[in-house]
Amino acid sequence: MRIIIFWLFVALLSGLFAEDKDSTQSAYARTTAFRYQNYLGFAGGMITGSGLSYRRWTGDNWAWQINLLPFYKETRYPQAEDYIYPEIESGYSNEGTLSFGITYLRKIAEVRFFRFVIYSGTNLYTNYNEYDYVYNERVWSDAQSAWVNQQVREKDKLVENKISLGGGGGVEFFVWRFSLHAMVGFFGSYILENKAKEIGPSIEGGIHFRF
Repeated sequence: MRIIIFWLFVALLSGLFAEDKDSTQSAYARTTAFRYQNYLGFAGGMITGSGLSYRRWTGDNWAWQINLLPFYKETRYPQAEDYIYPEIESGYSNEGTLSFGITYLRKIAEVRFFRFVIYSGTNLYTNYNEYDYVYNERVWSDAQSAWVNQQVREKDKLVENKISLGGGGGVEFFVWRFSLHAMVGFFGSYILENKAKEIGPSIEGGIHFRF
């Protein structure tokens, strides 16, 4: 985190004290900052959420961003012989993940190709895992004085819903039609199922194509 803060500080000073020797470059910097208001790419973090990302600047100072990551997979047993769990004879395993985040951003300063922002946001993270399968397990039988195969059934359903929110500050660097951002802040999380709480630092990052 100290390294990120250091480079943000260096970037700010270099922009503030740089001489404006090329007026064309300055004009380009101003134009590219506001010409493309729509951003599409990938981003991730504890506050903003992770996955496919869309950002929209609604003017000179304000923007909002949505991050979305849906994932779902079903597995049916038995599978091919070279599968990692060939001992499972029958059953199923379903797993899924959803991350959905909404973030609001406010520009606080701009220097050449850098835009400094503060942000706040919230993220809903859901993890789902349900399975019911039968597999063979080798156990020692005292009655037979030998190792024998015994069928074991595993069945469970696990669901975790976590809500996180927080805020912080960072920098957006843009060149031509691309934008990269790095932000640091603090977040707080609450798990609905067991009422567990969490608080700590968060690092957000992403890359977008602007249009």
